[in-house]
Amino acid sequence: MSVELSSLTIERELGEGGYGIVHRVLGTPIAGDPRPMVLKRPKPGLDPVHIPAVLEGMRHAVLFRNSLSAQDRLGIDEIAVWPVTMVRDRGQDVGCLLPLIPPEFFMDIPAKGGLIGTREQRIVGYLAASVKDRNDLGYDSPDFHDDALRLHLLSKLARAIELLHQHGMVFGDLNPRNEVFAFAPVGVRLLDCDGVAHVSDNTRASRQGHFPRWTPPEMKQNDRDRRPDLKKMQDFQTDVYKLGLAFARFIHGATAATQRMALPVPTPTIITGELASLIARALDPEPTVRPDASELRQAAEDAVRAVVGPPVVTRASLNKLVTLRGGDVIASWTITAGSPYEVEIAGPGAQRMKVQSGSDSAALRVLNAGSVTLHVQTKYASVTHLIGEVDCYELPPFQLPTNILPAPHIPALNAFIAPNVLRRDMEVPLPAWPSSMGQLTQGMASFVSTAPSVDNLGVSLVQAIQASGIYALGAELVGGFPLPDTASLTAGLI
Repeated sequence: MSVELSSLTIERELGEGGYGIVHRVLGTPIAGDPRPMVLKRPKPGLDPVHIPAVLEGMRHAVLFRNSLSAQDRLGIDEIAVWPVTMVRDRGQDVGCLLPLIPPEFFMDIPAKGGLIGTREQRIVGYLAASVKDRNDLGYDSPDFHDDALRLHLLSKLARAIELLHQHGMVFGDLNPRNEVFAFAPVGVRLLDCDGVAHVSDNTRASRQGHFPRWTPPEMKQNDRDRRPDLKKMQDFQTDVYKLGLAFARFIHGATAATQRMALPVPTPTIITGELASLIARALDPEPTVRPDASELRQAAEDAVRAVVGPPVVTRASLNKLVTLRGGDVIASWTITAGSPYEVEIAGPGAQRMKVQSGSDSAALRVLNAGSVTLHVQTKYASVTHLIGEVDCYELPPFQLPTNILPAPHIPALNAFIAPNVLRRDMEVPLPAWPSSMGQLTQGMASFVSTAPSVDNLGVSLVQAIQASGIYALGAELVGGFPLPDTASLTAGLI
């Protein structure tokens, strides 16, 4: 199937490459295909020697797509801007129609520093630009700083090459300008697919070239390279070598990224040991050591999945399932995630509480019975986990009258009454101050004679004297009167 050039309304030129020039075509020129199309044909001034090879590549691409099932055509259209039909003029092939690149694969570069603002294809080469270069041109964004997003894009590129290889097709000229990408949704489209050829096509060498500094080591590097064992045609192994270069140079953009032959140092943390080993093998000078594109794709997807996959709550519990209404329960958890995360606890009703970063437990006030859930959010995914069901109760009502307070009942205590024997039977008249030893002796005798019987008291004489208070009386008397001098006392005794 082909369309006539005269049936097309050709609009402005959109761009040109090494061999071809592209123009926008108005309307939908292919029946049954609603996609807007562009016309690609050999550019004016091209050496006529190359024109047959260019047109032959277009015919091979169209025939390949037409040979696929409807489902396989959809698969090819999702990874490549693939030629759909040939364009003829006066019975001769002059070019082909292919889909217009979708708008999500373009980006706006604003006017800055005297430069005119433009809308450019977002080619993968922009991933190699440094932060300074992106800022100078005004197209930097947080997406360019996300290594997981970059690796996701590279896994999509590996998937596109893998799909071609599954159909026996060699892409050939993989380079920084031959693929475009989109951030949202993440996607890749291969360009210049009229150069793609089946691995059995011995004429493909004339249509598949090398971008500067992207030539596999087993192929001719320059006109002075005279090695006798050089490989003449590209194949799956050369595609994988260039794919390895894309991983090494685009995973973390930097100055001179297009010259880099290995992963940057330090290697981004998202690059697993398995993926790093596969990239090193892809860049090995010995082609037989290189992995398949599918191995690179799988390792890249695994590395991305470990980072962007939803966090996993490996443990979550409540310290109690019943509490007083308005009381606290303590939730604790263990979370595994490939990237930083935030935690939020939700209690019964609309109650929600953010948890301090790094915490593995938090207290939640329970106002109603119901579910307690844990929400974990990373930059890429989130998960909600049911911790448990909590119930609450209330204390019985307590009422205290304010007008009458209850009086405490205190039993009466018996008063202490001293024994009568000490109050009545021990009375001793206060003697006058003795003026002589004789009076003192008589006073003592009088005391003894008037004292009650010791046997009746049930106490000793000494205890009775002590209880009578005579000692205290003597101390008082002695303190109040001067003692007689020694001479008077001696004279009294004599």
